[in-house]
Amino acid sequence: MIIKALLCLLFISVPDYALSDNREKNDTTISLKEVTVQAEFVQSVGNRDEIILTKKQREFGTNALDAISSLPQFSTAISATSLQTADMRSVAIFINGMPSDAATLRTYQGNDIKKVTYYHEPPAKYQMMASGPVIDVTIRRRKDRLYSAYINALNAVTTGYGTDQASLTYADSLNMLTANYFIDYRNVDRSTNADYDYRSALSSYRSRDGQYSGHYQYGQLIYQRYQGANLFNANVRYGNRPGHIRNKQSTLYTDNARDLSGLRDHDLRSDDDRWSADLYFRHDFAGKRSLAVNVVNTFSSSESHNRLWLKMPEQYSSMDYDILNNIDNRYYSIIAQADYTTPLWKGELNTGAYFNYKELRQSYNGGPESYLNMRQHYAYIAYTGRYKRLSYYASLGANAVAQHPVSGQSFVNVIPYSSLTLFYRFTRTFSTRLIAKLKGTRPTTGDLAENRVNIDSRFIATGNPALKPYRTFSLTFKPQYSTSDGWLSLSPSIEYLYSHHPNVPCLLSDGDNIVMMPMRINARNELNGTMIVNYSPCNWMMLQSYYQYFHDGYSTPSSTIRHNYHRIGGMVAMSYRRLQFIASVNSPDKSFSGDMVTRSGWQYYASVSWKKGALSAGVEWRYASQNDYVRYRGIGFSATESTCWKGMKNLVAINLTYFFSKGKARKQAKKSLNNSDNDSGLIDSNTAKQD
Repeated sequence: MIIKALLCLLFISVPDYALSDNREKNDTTISLKEVTVQAEFVQSVGNRDEIILTKKQREFGTNALDAISSLPQFSTAISATSLQTADMRSVAIFINGMPSDAATLRTYQGNDIKKVTYYHEPPAKYQMMASGPVIDVTIRRRKDRLYSAYINALNAVTTGYGTDQASLTYADSLNMLTANYFIDYRNVDRSTNADYDYRSALSSYRSRDGQYSGHYQYGQLIYQRYQGANLFNANVRYGNRPGHIRNKQSTLYTDNARDLSGLRDHDLRSDDDRWSADLYFRHDFAGKRSLAVNVVNTFSSSESHNRLWLKMPEQYSSMDYDILNNIDNRYYSIIAQADYTTPLWKGELNTGAYFNYKELRQSYNGGPESYLNMRQHYAYIAYTGRYKRLSYYASLGANAVAQHPVSGQSFVNVIPYSSLTLFYRFTRTFSTRLIAKLKGTRPTTGDLAENRVNIDSRFIATGNPALKPYRTFSLTFKPQYSTSDGWLSLSPSIEYLYSHHPNVPCLLSDGDNIVMMPMRINARNELNGTMIVNYSPCNWMMLQSYYQYFHDGYSTPSSTIRHNYHRIGGMVAMSYRRLQFIASVNSPDKSFSGDMVTRSGWQYYASVSWKKGALSAGVEWRYASQNDYVRYRGIGFSATESTCWKGMKNLVAINLTYFFSKGKARKQAKKSLNNSDNDSGLIDSNTAKQD
């Protein structure tokens, strides 16, 4: 009993599927009284797994996002605002082929899911919209639905924190109209301690009082009309993201001759107002052929106001300063994409073209306006096929990026795109997937613009108009083993990435100042290894655990970097009648970027929820063991920043969810292609962000 209890604590979640070459009912599916441990149908073809959820999985949690998270590929959660893989990688969400988000997916119920297509790497047509794992959720409409309402409220009782949303939908035989509203808000204590070592002097700051307040909200109106072989969809959306960080600090300035004390205030305000209009049209031809066209216009007005104010004793008043960094941006983008799909040679051929034009007008401290623009042309062709036990996905493309930066020196870069995925099933319980990929990454307008902001009086962050797109080659090997009864699965993977001339933040000396800007370095080598174990020891418990190893190597003008670190985590999910319980733990996460390293603390989570019919209620607890930590290191300079989100460190929140539907409606076809643009012209250093 002791050994079994230890296994329950070490492992977690739903065991993996016994994948088959053809879509067929899985004879080994095991339905339990409270938990179902396998998907009902799975088809693995090339770079994707097509999954049909079981009845029990559809009933997990309170919405479609909860239900999908119960699959073994993902980290199980209830009322989450994002989807992550079992090893904590972010997953891009598409709904019926169009880019979406977790908040929109939450407006659907588990029974609305027709199937989930899980892409281990984004296919060619999604290449400009996602960089990691992707799910495309096919939603079906029940014929007895005329209108529906969804309300989800998650609000903390220990601090100012919450994510609330509401959705209304009307549908008839030809039309569908949906209105969505979502808000994610914070009003919490936030304190930052920092040390900036310039070698000749050390500036230390200790927080006396700090606060973050802000929110992200959007309103969305979607109209869709379907008749015959034609589908039209119009989507209008407005969102804004204001944020305010205020930090009062005591100061200790040390040089070779003296130690001086003073007071400093840091005040950072930012905002981004964004409007988008999205038009989509699709025509279905005979023989399962289709042509889709999508055009998206995005307008954004963003601003950042950063102030550093220092007051020293009167006899050292010459050291006082009042530094202002005021940035105002106007941004416009248009995206157009056409995509054609047709059956070919017992497989599927997909080809298309993508165009994006964006421009940014920026002014600094009320000075003259600078201007930059960027054009991107991308064409692709992809084929999915099968030969006996081997299925494959192959794609080719070319991405031409034309930049006209602030410096006025225009240039064009052409980056080839290619991808090959091979999936082979050796036995009913063992399979492998090999993924090779070459892709390009372009800089954002924020990276290319001036964007000058003082982190300290002598420590400045800027953009770099000389940045260019760069190429990354990756090779991933993913074997998969699961027992025939599905109670245990092992999912190891190893991934190698090589980036040629990537852009990373680098520290440079500029007189007495230190400047951090994105720069082109020679190369970057990354090696990642992961082991995911899914285990179900009993009929009311699901267990999952993971282990990760990361190696990162590159050289900046300041130093040669060799990073190695390990990460572990696990989760347990239990269900009894109308009650569901989830607990998880994850070790600290690290992120390496040029001369900067960021690190978080241990993360703990637990939730209990009760569900009856259309109503559910629950309570959740989150705990972070230590502060967020940032380290900078260059020639003649080093710095550390430690930030504590006091209200978020030990948080208790109440969650209420209500879903209502009534009436009859014809099944509505959905979009198979859609785009969005989230660029704004700001960068991390001049944005007041949430935790």
